[in-house]
Amino acid sequence: LLPGPIKAEAVWELMGAVPEQELLKLAAALAQADPLCLLETCRNLLNRGRDPGALLQGLAAVLRDLVLMTAAPDRPELTSVSPQFRNQLPPLASQIGRQQLLQWQVQLKGSESQLRHSVQPRLWLEVLLLGLLAEPPSSGLVPGQSGSVRSVRECCLRRCWRRRRFRSRLVLFRRQCFCRAHSFRMARVLAGRSSSS
Repeated sequence: LLPGPIKAEAVWELMGAVPEQELLKLAAALAQADPLCLLETCRNLLNRGRDPGALLQGLAAVLRDLVLMTAAPDRPELTSVSPQFRNQLPPLASQIGRQQLLQWQVQLKGSESQLRHSVQPRLWLEVLLLGLLAEPPSSGLVPGQSGSVRSVRECCLRRCWRRRRFRSRLVLFRRQCFCRAHSFRMARVLAGRSSSS
């Protein structure tokens, strides 16, 4: 049993989860867009025995709460953060912005399984967090167009589909020509036989 008085840090430690205050520090380091500060914060948490998977789950939860704060700033009860830390959410959410928060969540999607199957989860957690600092590649991919990566991908798929359809039509046309030429030859042969007889 834990000696009294029992503090919140001891409960977090016993549960094996990452404390909310540390997750908010990590989100603040992401908001600063400083790779050194982000790595130092992450390594500090990992060196204190925090699990990389739990750290990633906690960060995803904090990002979700920050999105909720941008969508409904007057309803902090929707968030999963303790009431004592809720006052830190609105300034952090306004500093980051809703679009950036949503972009980070898209980038973190599917990363939990990647961490789980990795031989070096600590390294891959740092790589994932540093990847969040990268600028989105959607701007300026196609000159003269303001489309996103998805629209460029769809355009490429359409072109590929058109080429395949054209090739299949070309193959079908060649087969039809071959069959017609063969049938004309057969008709000539049959006509020659009937005339000779």
